[in-house]
Amino acid sequence: MSRAWAANPRDAMIIETLAETGMRNSECRLLQISDAWNGHDVVLAIKLRPETAKGGKPRTIPLTSSFRMKLRKWILDNRHTLNGGMECLPLFPSQQSEGFLTRRGICRIIRKYFGAAGSPATPHYLRHTCATELLRVTNARVVQLMLGHARLETVQIYTHPTEDDLRGAMNARAAAREKFVQKNQEIEHKEVN
Repeated sequence: MSRAWAANPRDAMIIETLAETGMRNSECRLLQISDAWNGHDVVLAIKLRPETAKGGKPRTIPLTSSFRMKLRKWILDNRHTLNGGMECLPLFPSQQSEGFLTRRGICRIIRKYFGAAGSPATPHYLRHTCATELLRVTNARVVQLMLGHARLETVQIYTHPTEDDLRGAMNARAAAREKFVQKNQEIEHKEVN
């Protein structure tokens, strides 16, 4: 990422946005400044508009404070006038025009930086990575809502359990069982006394 930030901050911010939010390529490329900027600061959550969200279903994607700081810097450094009709312009414009990037353009950006690092990543790969990381800390229903999947079953494609996950599950199960046994012993002890 440091190479991307040094070479082209717009490209780096696109990569960060895809990885941080789990947005689809088309959702990211169609973001307008007003989707991320409320007139004074970066929004707490991006509300994807029906015309940009897949299936026309709007959804809200909360933003972390560290990501909001990067996005704020990007907007303030690169979008010089925010209150003069610029709000409807693309958040990540094409370098050839002020228009939106194409789907291929975003794919090229991802391939350029990840290819240099020896990884064949795509925008969808970043979406999968975000989903997998989310599943490690929350439940599948939350991930379904964040990523805008119509069916909960679709979230299963993001599960990639490791040996550490399996070991952690067994240890958590053993600890829960131990706690249950201990609590029952305390209840029995109270009943005897």
